[in-house]
Amino acid sequence: MEEAWIGKYSAHVSKDRSWPSYNRPPASSWKTWQKWVTKALLSRGRHLKHPLGSWLFWDDLWQWYASREGQLYSLLDGIWYSHKQISKRNGRPLFEKDAQVCDPPLQPLRTTVYFKGDRIVVTGSDVINVAPMFRPHSFKEYMSNLSELAWCTYSLEAACDGKKLVKALITGTSATGMAVSDGSYKDTYGTAAWTIGTEDEENLLSGRAVCPGDPEDQSSYRSELTGLYAILAITHQLCEYYNVEEGYIEIGCNGQSALQTALEHEPFLSKDLPDYDLIGAIYSLRKSSRISWSFKHVKGHQDDHSTELDT
Repeated sequence: MEEAWIGKYSAHVSKDRSWPSYNRPPASSWKTWQKWVTKALLSRGRHLKHPLGSWLFWDDLWQWYASREGQLYSLLDGIWYSHKQISKRNGRPLFEKDAQVCDPPLQPLRTTVYFKGDRIVVTGSDVINVAPMFRPHSFKEYMSNLSELAWCTYSLEAACDGKKLVKALITGTSATGMAVSDGSYKDTYGTAAWTIGTEDEENLLSGRAVCPGDPEDQSSYRSELTGLYAILAITHQLCEYYNVEEGYIEIGCNGQSALQTALEHEPFLSKDLPDYDLIGAIYSLRKSSRISWSFKHVKGHQDDHSTELDT
């Protein structure tokens, strides 16, 4: 860094009071330092003869970053700032010291800089092998980043960002978490709608899902299973996001056969089971779930698949 070259204290390095106090070396000593650093490490323009390559890991204390397009950013106390570029000088971009609050850059490059008056000179940037883990600002944003669940979170709504529902899920609270799903099947096309709330406040979380699979795979039974899977998957992710260790929810569905197969029986899979893929996914969620549940058959339209399943 420029500070190391000219012998100036860097704000990036904290002073260790246990280190012996020593007066600043004279100018002649710095010239000797620069001479031998150049011979050992540097090429023309004070570039390293053998660049170090990418950064190995993310450092929460590092301040300076750049985008792949060359924009300069700084990160202080979890807040990102963007710096306006002034010009390029000798191949080194020059930026203003003043900055504006901005959104985090995508795939930020760790950057080294030095100050020249009230301006910032960028000396180099490179990728970080282990990228930072940014925590989403909301549960809905968290869910939008889970591409594997996009199919069952269509039109997701989360009142109060799911916080009221979390209170209801936790064992011992006055309100009980309640979830209901309903599947629909028509012309080889299956869908499901689901909602999770309490007796006092309905629709704390809600959404729709398009049943996965080919047209010949679809049925009213599969639609009911899709709704149940969506409820379990969303509830599981809500507990992950808010670090819920235990809780309780009551699940209702008007597809009695789907309800019994998915939630009443002990998790046991057989290739002879209809809709083996969805039932297996539900069983997997049951094993990893942090909460317990009860279930009930909600009377509605006739369960078209019940006779076929029982036979």
